Amino acid sequence: VIIATETADGAFSDRTYSTLFADPDHPEVALEELAPRLFSFNSPFGACKTCNGLGTILEMDEGLILPDASLSLAEGAVACWSKNGHWKGWFARQLKKFCAAYGVSFTKPVSQFSKDHRRLLLHGPTPDEKARVKGSKWKGVIPDTMGWWQTTETENVKEFLSQFLSTKP
Repeated sequence: VIIATETADGAFSDRTYSTLFADPDHPEVALEELAPRLFSFNSPFGACKTCNGLGTILEMDEGLILPDASLSLAEGAVACWSKNGHWKGWFARQLKKFCAAYGVSFTKPVSQFSKDHRRLLLHGPTPDEKARVKGSKWKGVIPDTMGWWQTTETENVKEFLSQFLSTKP
């Protein structure tokens, strides 16, 4: 809706208004229809989708996952994967596959990894890197462990993995 309004000097200017809760000049900026539930402190409606309105999120902490970079992957540098009983062998196999796919030493200290190899280890490959390394299913320690933490129903596992989480704004 365009409405002509008179300014102080007697001239007219057009003002654009929308009934669709959007800025007509910037349609990508839109609100859902206002309702009382959006303003309730204990209502999930209107809450941030990322943090559920809490202002913080739980993330795997790189410093807690790799607390001692002087260790190699073979020596247990990935703390969340080095103390898990019968799973320890499975994690070691995954790390060896990572090393083979991306040309990283399994026995070299993590502190000697390049920035790219360390990022690959922790966060996994970008789509371009994935396309170059055919057959690798490597996700990265952080995405894999976060998925494990989110889906496990075992309290002991959840408690163990919780020690590698940090609250971030």
